[in-house]
Amino acid sequence: MKADVIPPVSEHLFIARTLAWFDLVKLRISIMNAVSALAGYVVFRPCLGWDLIETVASVFVLACGSGTLNNYQDRKLDGLFSRTRERPLPKHLISARHALMISMILIISSLGGLFIIHPMGSPVLLGGLAVILYNGVYTPLKTKYVLAIIPGSMCGMLPPLIGWVAAGGSIHASQILVLMAVLGLWQVPHFWLILLSGHGEYRQTGLRNMLGVFSIEQLNRIMFVWVMAFACVAMELPMVHVIINTWLRGGLAVCLMMLVLLFAHGLFFRHNVSGYSFLFKSLNVSMGCILWVAIADRLILGI
Repeated sequence: MKADVIPPVSEHLFIARTLAWFDLVKLRISIMNAVSALAGYVVFRPCLGWDLIETVASVFVLACGSGTLNNYQDRKLDGLFSRTRERPLPKHLISARHALMISMILIISSLGGLFIIHPMGSPVLLGGLAVILYNGVYTPLKTKYVLAIIPGSMCGMLPPLIGWVAAGGSIHASQILVLMAVLGLWQVPHFWLILLSGHGEYRQTGLRNMLGVFSIEQLNRIMFVWVMAFACVAMELPMVHVIINTWLRGGLAVCLMMLVLLFAHGLFFRHNVSGYSFLFKSLNVSMGCILWVAIADRLILGI
């Protein structure tokens, strides 16, 4: 038998560094932001074109830059938690100086891209506001004030608005306001599930968080009400004509009902770390489904 071929050390190092860069720019979150910008754009203007591609690409690059800057800001804090201590800066896979430099390049180039597409328009102002809220307000305050999640949620509501106004939509339209509300409501239980998954470590560090105000059981009940609110507002999407197709409306309703049932079971009958992790994934999948359903309703079905 032939012995297994062991890849050279340089190959392992290359893969590790590549994955580290993906982690540094928070690739999954950045893709989510780009998809939400895409949804905002096509709900108003359901057509493909360079303007759409450039807008979504700029939002993606902006999210990568903001995520990189967040990793730079949290590099010491991340070393305290098992969930984050494997990130590239705590593990010294990438230097803090390089991370800061890359974040500035990405943020400036993305805002420049939005400016070129829409000079003196709202998209570049909204992009700048997103960076201010996330990196200038939420990140430095999240360990000091339990309500810092509010500016963090507001930041997560801006990508679909950037796509919407880039397509020519009004910021006062009911369609975009409801879509933004869905994303804003999703952000809060998303954060709380991270907190509950690592509640022991959060208590050991002494950092201010919701578990210093409420018990786990109380936070579970509050989060269930919040998820119910998220599901109810998401059900408004067909009513404001964000989702029009009958089959997609039915699929959305089934998805949201299943989500509520999963949370009822997980929070009141199985509230443990593994249960919180499952609910975290379920919540993220549901939000992703909502965005892709809205996109499919306009582009794939040609409505």
